[in-house]
Amino acid sequence: MTSTLVARARLLVLAFDGQLPLEPAIEAFREALRHHETEDGFAETCWSIDDVRRFRPDISDEDARKFLEEREGLIQDAMVEAGWEAIEILLDGEDNTDP
Repeated sequence: MTSTLVARARLLVLAFDGQLPLEPAIEAFREALRHHETEDGFAETCWSIDDVRRFRPDISDEDARKFLEEREGLIQDAMVEAGWEAIEILLDGEDNTDP
């Protein structure tokens, strides 16, 4: 799920909880979903509290969320860098294989 879809899903949750108007939240989610289905984007990922717990099983939900929120930009930068490296390595590997 893309970060846009996640953000729109959060709006839906707030709307279902009565904190936001429902119709605009539903339409925003529908638009993000349409964009996701037609956008030329692949290999998207996101990280969760459970992912943080893989390395720190004792961390609280609140602390794991805070960790991810405070370091989101750094994590995104690292994922982009790793993605470029993976694309390059995989393309180089294709040059050495028969079709």
